[in-house]
Amino acid sequence: MTSIRYEDLIHSSNRALSIPTFSGAETSLECAYAYQDCGWWIVPIKPGTKNPGSILGVGWQFLSSNQSSQADLWFGHHPDRGIALHMGPSGGLAVDVDNPEELSDALGVALRTSSSPFQSTRSNHEGRGHYVFSVPFGQSYSNSNGSLGEAWGEVRAGNGVIMVQPSQHPEAANGARYKWLSSGELPALPFEISSGLNSSTSTNSGSLVLGLNDVELEAFVALLAEAQVPELLPMRVEEYLTKFRRGSRHNALKLFLLFGFRDARAGLFPALAMLDAALKVFLRFKPKEEWSSQNEFWDLVRWTASASKTFSEEQLLEALELGRALASPGVTKWIKAVSNVSAN
Repeated sequence: MTSIRYEDLIHSSNRALSIPTFSGAETSLECAYAYQDCGWWIVPIKPGTKNPGSILGVGWQFLSSNQSSQADLWFGHHPDRGIALHMGPSGGLAVDVDNPEELSDALGVALRTSSSPFQSTRSNHEGRGHYVFSVPFGQSYSNSNGSLGEAWGEVRAGNGVIMVQPSQHPEAANGARYKWLSSGELPALPFEISSGLNSSTSTNSGSLVLGLNDVELEAFVALLAEAQVPELLPMRVEEYLTKFRRGSRHNALKLFLLFGFRDARAGLFPALAMLDAALKVFLRFKPKEEWSSQNEFWDLVRWTASASKTFSEEQLLEALELGRALASPGVTKWIKAVSNVSAN
């Protein structure tokens, strides 16, 4: 099983992002290694789709990885899976051009004169594809075109991803493809582009999250003592048992803690009770002697506590309303009935 330490979270910022050179004969696993070696955080994609959550599910943006051991699990026995580059944690930004003829003169010149690696997405449409740039550490952008216009395509930043070689394009029969026509180190995002974009300070957009220290964590947990729907917590535990049984126990814990802190922030149940439940279920499926580090559990607690602060008030309200609905007697009875039917 894999584990992400704080050093893993920040080490990719210490090296320049680049695009590797491929011969076209590499396996998906070899390509995944190559992208990770070049500084990228990657996401596995279900064949025939572009959906970053098609395999990792809800919370995929917190499960992208720069670790080769995770690539082994994702692609070692699944050579048909696609690969997506996750822009935010990698420190990258992609300009995804769908209609090159719609580019403004200024944007077109900025792209053509940059030394950006270019990935073609159509064999029969010159100029259609991805230009990739590096973003200065500490700076981030939202998935918005800002003042750059809309007709030409989209900016991919933060939680934006781009599908990359050797993934099969869903429209391959019509000349669609993913093929790097140029590679090498990514240039810094040109001012002509950055000046038209909207900056983002939200770590939920994919930026790196630094965990809380012990004092901050204790204070944060103490604040989250409300219990409007305490009966929801055992339901959450039951919901995640399948993830602990069938997938990465580390990733299952990360998601349980992340959304557990979200629900605690929404006032559904106390954070302390959630942590107690999380530790019990983690030890059940991953005894302490199997932990990747002595502090595997608490390192994830510190990180997810910090990451949970990026949920907006609107998202917390939605979580509260959903939690109340799920715990209502009628809905609970219906869920149990459906579960029994499915089991039979």
